[in-house]
Amino acid sequence: MHEVIETFASEQSKVYELIEHSFLDEKVKRMYKQSYQERLHRFQRSDN
Repeated sequence: MHEVIETFASEQSKVYELIEHSFLDEKVKRMYKQSYQERLHRFQRSDN
């Protein structure tokens, strides 16, 4: 269980790779990346 939580609490480079290879325009890609970073940060704070 702890391994699963750690996976979600750590930044995943695959997320960025998938966003970059998507058909979204650059503005939306930036928004997705920012949203991911914000959610990741919130998750890390609540994990402590």
